[in-house]
Amino acid sequence: MKIETFSSFKDANLHSKKEWFFSDTFIFYMRFIIPFLSLLIFFDIYNSILNIKKLKAIILIAIIFITYIFSDLLTAIIHCCYIDNSFSKKEYTVQDGHIIIDTKVGYASCHHIFPSNWKDISDITILTSGLSFFFIPILLIYFCIRNSIIKLLFYFTILFLIFAPIIHKYSHEKLHKRYVPFFIDVLLEYDIFLSPTKHQKHHIENNYNWAFLNGISDTIFNYFIDNLCYYFKKCPTEESVKNVKKFVQENNNDNIVNIKFIGDIEGVIKCKLYDNLIIKPI
Repeated sequence: MKIETFSSFKDANLHSKKEWFFSDTFIFYMRFIIPFLSLLIFFDIYNSILNIKKLKAIILIAIIFITYIFSDLLTAIIHCCYIDNSFSKKEYTVQDGHIIIDTKVGYASCHHIFPSNWKDISDITILTSGLSFFFIPILLIYFCIRNSIIKLLFYFTILFLIFAPIIHKYSHEKLHKRYVPFFIDVLLEYDIFLSPTKHQKHHIENNYNWAFLNGISDTIFNYFIDNLCYYFKKCPTEESVKNVKKFVQENNNDNIVNIKFIGDIEGVIKCKLYDNLIIKPI
């Protein structure tokens, strides 16, 4: 059976009132401030590295390695608990035969329905949003922390977290053989960052392997969630897929589902449930 998943909201002729979680107006004005914030970060990183007197190279490599793994684990936790809402008990409203889904984070909404939705969000919006989100923590690090090593641990963690959505975006783009910037393509090709085929497993199975910086922390986090599921019967399922499955079970309509989006994005699609995938109806 030939299956075809949805790509992005724009490809389905659905348009958002804002690109991501901040308003487009806010992002427009922050673009004038963010370059100065970026200079402050890299200036402080440079000074902090200079302030390390002994074993500078070894300490710097250790900081990058530790923050790389820690940031990857944070993306897994955020992806599992917030983006996928894997332990959510929320039941979607059904109205006139349509499942109602409230979209609150612009084109980043409903990632398991529109797996390539991140291509609708520009790289500059992702970077500006990330730096805006961490604006106050960055200022606190700059003005309040004096220890160079602690500063660097915080800075590199923040930078990896800001960069992670771009890696996630282009992992999907590479999987579908669309354009990927050369530098990011090299990082993906050699599994320095998130392998497209590895991340594809997360979507097909709809469970586990949530990390989207590299996936190096998946083994640890999967083990923790496995035990949570086994001993406490709290097992993860992505929120929208769980509700679509529930709708299909109750209506027994050849797995065909009508979804109505409200909030940031307004519109209707007809889709079909195929195992854990939401696909286009034939």
